Amino acid sequence: MKLSYKLKVFANKGKIAVLESLANFWVRKVNEYIVLYWRMPDWEIKLAKPPAEFRGSGSKLENLASVKAWQMVRAVRKKKRGPKVKPVLKKIEFELDETLFAFGDFTTKEFDLWIKAYSGEKGKRIAIPVKKHRRLNYWLKRGARFQKTVKFKKINGEWYAVVFLSPPPKEPKGDVPVVGMDLDYTNGAVDSAGRVWFDERWVNLRQRTKWRLYPDGNNPLKQEFNRLAKRLVNEYGCHLAFERLELRGKRGRSRKFRRDYKNLPYGHLARRVKVLAGLEGFRTVRVNPAGTSQTCPVCGHRERRNRKGEEFRCVRCGFSAQADVVGAVNIAIRAGQKHGFRPVVVRAVAEGWRRRSIRPPVERFVVWTLLQSRPPADFRGCDPPCHAYPVSYG
Repeated sequence: MKLSYKLKVFANKGKIAVLESLANFWVRKVNEYIVLYWRMPDWEIKLAKPPAEFRGSGSKLENLASVKAWQMVRAVRKKKRGPKVKPVLKKIEFELDETLFAFGDFTTKEFDLWIKAYSGEKGKRIAIPVKKHRRLNYWLKRGARFQKTVKFKKINGEWYAVVFLSPPPKEPKGDVPVVGMDLDYTNGAVDSAGRVWFDERWVNLRQRTKWRLYPDGNNPLKQEFNRLAKRLVNEYGCHLAFERLELRGKRGRSRKFRRDYKNLPYGHLARRVKVLAGLEGFRTVRVNPAGTSQTCPVCGHRERRNRKGEEFRCVRCGFSAQADVVGAVNIAIRAGQKHGFRPVVVRAVAEGWRRRSIRPPVERFVVWTLLQSRPPADFRGCDPPCHAYPVSYG
């Protein structure tokens, strides 16, 4: 796992001209080698790096460009779905490895990081001034180390240096709760603590962006999920569980369903949470989604009649709640059963087990109520009405 941070470059006109020249050389060479590698058979493309006889034989920068072209062709050839189209590098950028750059061991009053980069001339380097920011300093103080690669890229007329960090190893945390997350195109995201993370603005945003294309990857829905991922990890401080959804193809899905879920990036939130939670020592797990919104979390009865729209009411025991909250609670319970975590459930579910004298499906669980003003930073240190309950029978 690696972290990447984009730092703005503060260079004079002469150094900017050098960066422009290197970027033009890089883009031209990468596209030339893509044409060469695209003609090669699939069995040879499976190699991790291009053979020595097909690698750049000029400068070190050309050698790196040939490796970049090989990686781009290899990524397209490995695709299992969709057409395989020859890639083209259009971005104004270039990459340097440890032989072509070094971080300066000095700072100035205005700039706290200098990059001594290859200038295109043998034995000559230029010093590129950049500024660190809060998040980068946060990880450096925690023991993260710079990786031996840097990328320079031009975005909207401005040059940036992308640096990569190796975070310090984090021991996985075991005896902590797990919060279940249920994703829906109406409510966006609902967790097993009963929190609905989006309001009617989510529906409006989804409808406005339904038929828009975002080739640069700046999908507003993904941006909302990125913000939510940070909040989930920072506020809950525990494991998180998601459904293992594969919404591809037409089989078993109506046209209305496909149209409604067309632009909803289901897997993006789980992938983002996995990265952020892993940095803090928490796990992100996925469970079988079958029947999570039709199964009663109290008595375990599963039937299609239990759910009617956004309302859930068990036809056997009479338990009622919001359907997405029920789905999230079932996800947390399944994660607890499979991985031994303590699932976080709303108080109504725990009260249902107690009143009906039903044995809970897990040995220990954490109860949460929406009456609490805000979520605790860590469930292990929260005050009532949030409690960790061992199951007892009397």
